[in-house]
Amino acid sequence: MAEFAVVADDLTGANGSGVLLVNKGFRVLSIVHYERLNEKIDHKYDGVVVNTCSRGIPSEEAKERVLNAIQVLKTAGIQYFGKRIDSTLRGNLGAEIEGALSGLDSDYIALVVPAYPSLGRVTAGGYLLVNGIPVQQTDAGKDPKTPILSSLVTEEIARQTSLPLAFIHLDVVLQGPEKLKEQIKAAAAEQKKIIIIDATTDGHIACIAQAVKDVRLKCIAVDPGPLSEKLISLWLEPSPKQLDKKVMVVSGSASALTISQLNYLQEKSQAIFEEVDVNQVLYGLSETEESRLVKKIIKNSQTAKIFGLKAISKDEVPLNLENIAVQQGKSVGYLAEQITKNLARLAKKVLESGIENVTGVYLTGGDMAVDFCQAIGAQAIELKGQIMPLVSYGVIVGGEFSGLRVITKGGLVGSQESAYQCINYLFNHQV
Repeated sequence: MAEFAVVADDLTGANGSGVLLVNKGFRVLSIVHYERLNEKIDHKYDGVVVNTCSRGIPSEEAKERVLNAIQVLKTAGIQYFGKRIDSTLRGNLGAEIEGALSGLDSDYIALVVPAYPSLGRVTAGGYLLVNGIPVQQTDAGKDPKTPILSSLVTEEIARQTSLPLAFIHLDVVLQGPEKLKEQIKAAAAEQKKIIIIDATTDGHIACIAQAVKDVRLKCIAVDPGPLSEKLISLWLEPSPKQLDKKVMVVSGSASALTISQLNYLQEKSQAIFEEVDVNQVLYGLSETEESRLVKKIIKNSQTAKIFGLKAISKDEVPLNLENIAVQQGKSVGYLAEQITKNLARLAKKVLESGIENVTGVYLTGGDMAVDFCQAIGAQAIELKGQIMPLVSYGVIVGGEFSGLRVITKGGLVGSQESAYQCINYLFNHQV
């Protein structure tokens, strides 16, 4: 029976948190879209991760989605909760913490540990540093949809919620679980609803998890994944056939890093991709152009083991969604979604053609994974493991392509070799 749940604002993050628990031996179901969440969770799973698709939407709507998800999960019998946040603090942090606490008993507190040391995210003196750089000065901090105004975690969260909060410095963590337990109890006694704690190593996070377990307070872990993994592992005990060799790639990210990763993959593997200009796909391709692309991709699959489509920007000046959004009176999130939805529709048509021996699909770009799952009618992704940080491996549950293996990866995640490593994983690992 499912006993734990982690609620995330996007699918990449949900899966990233989920696979950390899979690696601990838990069976985890990933609900790819919050609207597919219901009170009947298959008893064979130890827990679920849920994508509320709420990072770039208005804060009140984000709060409501998280609240509703928590309420459904409580009704389903979930006992332990986590709220996954972005490792660079993007999104509706304050509103979603409020939503989570509103759905739980009144004596719950939110324990916020934004550190993800293996990804270079650490907090010291209350500041979040990404590879040693204050988060507001990084590309993620300058995200046009969800910019970070302060690298000081307390300020960034206080800006988004009026809930009383406390901060526990790194020097307390360094003194061990007993001292940390005292500080957490003191903050809770002062009616603080949000407690933010420094950490710069996985050992610090393990110390925090032990203190939380020992203090015996009702709490929800608010973090990018490591704290939830360690806490749930303390609270609970976790309860092949080689597939054929052909992989389809669907890239909804035109970031320089993603293009570099796919170029490297082509050099190493002779993969063949059809390029789709984001400037065109944003407005929807004509039926004739869609048909041409689908036929070309199918033809490529007959000669290449790795095939698919990738979004690129053919203009010298990158696509500026902010300007287009202003001109059309739309949100940036809406426009970005049109790109990935149109690409997902193409991918579905390719799969429907009946290409033989497709062992899996590699999806890059957080929203790409969501829209692909929506397009093919998937109910969820059963998580199988983590290939690298924030790169998850699983199997489609429900719909026409139930059982299809997938890898989901964010567009700004990994190194130049990441796509190549992920595809090799699909070829070399059984379900």
